[in-house]
Amino acid sequence: MTRDAARRLERQLRARYPVGNVEVTRVWGGVEVEAGNDRDRTFLRVADDSPLLALLGVEPETCED
Repeated sequence: MTRDAARRLERQLRARYPVGNVEVTRVWGGVEVEAGNDRDRTFLRVADDSPLLALLGVEPETCED
């Protein structure tokens, strides 16, 4: 995933979950996504082609560059 694609992914997730905090970091072969609110936090490491991105509501073209 390119840097621009990771930024688009972060913007898309922030728009989908505006009450929480979302951070997306590129890693080899995918991204790390950390999201949470005042009570809970979730951390995922997701491959570029992972179905988890679809479950998060990410558009498939977000990851392609």
